Amino acid sequence: MYGNTIKVTRQQLYEEVWSQPVYKVAMKYGLSDVGLAKVCNRNGIPKPPVGYWAKLEHGKKVGKPKLTKLEDEQPIEIQSHAARIGNEDPGLPNLVDEKICFEQQEINRIVVQEELTDPHPLVKNARSVLRAATKDRDGLYKTPSQPHIAVSKPLIPRALLIMDALVKALESRGYQADGLKIFDEPVEVRLQESLQSQLTKAAKARREKSDYFSGYSSYDYERIPSGKLQLSIGGRDTYFGDGLRTNWADGKSQRVESVLNDFICGLIRRAAVDHETRLERERWHREREEENRKREDEARRKAEEKARIDGLYRDANHWAQANFLRNYVAAVVDKNDPAKTKPNLAEWEKWARAEADRIDPLTS
Repeated sequence: MYGNTIKVTRQQLYEEVWSQPVYKVAMKYGLSDVGLAKVCNRNGIPKPPVGYWAKLEHGKKVGKPKLTKLEDEQPIEIQSHAARIGNEDPGLPNLVDEKICFEQQEINRIVVQEELTDPHPLVKNARSVLRAATKDRDGLYKTPSQPHIAVSKPLIPRALLIMDALVKALESRGYQADGLKIFDEPVEVRLQESLQSQLTKAAKARREKSDYFSGYSSYDYERIPSGKLQLSIGGRDTYFGDGLRTNWADGKSQRVESVLNDFICGLIRRAAVDHETRLERERWHREREEENRKREDEARRKAEEKARIDGLYRDANHWAQANFLRNYVAAVVDKNDPAKTKPNLAEWEKWARAEADRIDPLTS
């Protein structure tokens, strides 16, 4: 349940990123493609350019830059929860690899339609909900359940088109869109419009009226829809520091519509890590339960052994006391001194020997 730290040399990582596609190397170390790229950039490791593997596949010769040596070569430490994929389920890495390879084939590229015709029932229901919803304090209209959408009114049509394409693609891959599970792990899809801050009208007016401007406070800003969409992976847990990408957003040259296959790859990686985490947690609990059972069995065995020993000493003491009493009774009877003989000696002797027999574990 805790992140692993993997140490590699610059030369080793360089050879790996130039010997196989980046996503495979990233998956090995439990990183996203972007996360691996950042590791390479921080350590001066060149990466294959776009189209490198396609050129190799078609038999074209492609050169690769040499790895420059640094004066102080230090091992690269990579921390990630995802690095343990396969520890609990050995067949999982191959399955993840297979599903991601499917998404990266051009023939399987997801295309978002220009008009919402014959929408998926989930998207059709989301459209009805959004039409009847009222905007929240940030100006967003939201769906309360899957598919999770939170956008301003102008972006509702675009959001529905994207979600319709994504939901249909997931179902065509054998996943149930309502209550989405991958590798038997629940994952959530969220499509929302990002927010940006701007000065309130009151703050602007105050600045225009004042001859002396002393700056703004946080109360002088309000959040408004930015017009940019973001696809996110949600779920029952909060993910920090496990190296997996969780957000795909509109950018200067990228739109969410063009990254749906990559987003599904992210869902697959997320589910794989969650699957391993759950199996690891279950194994941990089983081991703890087994350890507790062994401790309880050992404590019970020791208690039983102590009780046996205590009983042994108790019986031995009673036996010794019984013999002590018998010896005493015999001495009294043998003495047979009229002056000191107990009254009713025979009756007393019978009573005393009965007491000895009562506490003697060999006769009682």
